[in-house]
Amino acid sequence: MTAGPQARKFARAALKVAVTMRAVEGFLARFEYLAQAFRTNRAFRHLLITHRVPLDNKMEVLRQAFRDDLTELEFVVLRMLMEQQLGIQLPGVAKSLAFLAQAEYAQLILTVFTPQPLSQKELQALGGRVEQSLGRSLQVKGVTDPSLIGGIKLRLGNILVDGSIARRLELLREELV
Repeated sequence: MTAGPQARKFARAALKVAVTMRAVEGFLARFEYLAQAFRTNRAFRHLLITHRVPLDNKMEVLRQAFRDDLTELEFVVLRMLMEQQLGIQLPGVAKSLAFLAQAEYAQLILTVFTPQPLSQKELQALGGRVEQSLGRSLQVKGVTDPSLIGGIKLRLGNILVDGSIARRLELLREELV
């Protein structure tokens, strides 16, 4: 989903709050987690955009569902999104947050492409290993790409490391031909 002007404006305000709270990295990771849930979970998506469920009831459901995964900051941002009837913009807000953080706060984003979704714990572990080797903190973002069949691709800025089975087969074909 493309980030529209409302999503960018909302993201800018949310990022300023996260910077003030010194919680940018965690906030970005958790918001990307929410965006992934939005893309893959129909019930979650419907809850954010429906007008039939009162806002307080929505928040109660969200707090029960995400109590171990989100901080108060994310709950406040979700509430504001729904108050302004921008729940459908969640993926655009997450995309804008990542872009703004990278542009304004020089934060590197490691994008991990896998054929199956990785858990937050797995993403953080992988990101931690890359952070150790670079000596710099990163934001880790997981992207599910079923076309990979197997293996993994990593993108950090303009660098792409392709360890997918498809790429290995392509290299083998080039070698044999």
